[in-house]
Amino acid sequence: MMNSAKSPLASLLVLVGTVLGDCYAQSSQSNTASAELANPQPFSLSIAAPRDTLKAGTDVHITITLKNTSPQDLNFLESYGYFPYLLDVRNAVGSVPATTEKGRRARQNHGMMPPLNSSFVNKVKPGQTQTADFVLNEYYDMTVPGKYFVQLERSSPISAGVVKSNRLAITLTP
Repeated sequence: MMNSAKSPLASLLVLVGTVLGDCYAQSSQSNTASAELANPQPFSLSIAAPRDTLKAGTDVHITITLKNTSPQDLNFLESYGYFPYLLDVRNAVGSVPATTEKGRRARQNHGMMPPLNSSFVNKVKPGQTQTADFVLNEYYDMTVPGKYFVQLERSSPISAGVVKSNRLAITLTP
């Protein structure tokens, strides 16, 4: 008789534990969603290439699309000849290809204030999208055939964080 009394009690405890666990999980998810809504990224970045397969050594053109997803104007400090993005390029095994002189300078200068004598404020209004093109070969040696992954990031003008783009796959053939 004692054994049958334990079985309903054990079932009740399992049921209560399951309900409390579900409530905790939903509360935790709700808190995470609330935090994301309270502090969303102020802009989005995406990158695309006209073709995802190219002959090694040919120019790899990439288009950057920046969209202001915040309710306020974003003021980016920019400068002629200054690349405001941090590029991350990796081959299929995760190695970084050799950088060009321009690529080394861009990496060295990333995060530094551009020269004020050639600087300007690029104002991006809420919902506005801007595009820019660049040639990846100007920054990295793209003469070795293989698969490469490209991602970039940019500092936020209104918070301490950075925004990363999607990861783009490019295949270079012999």
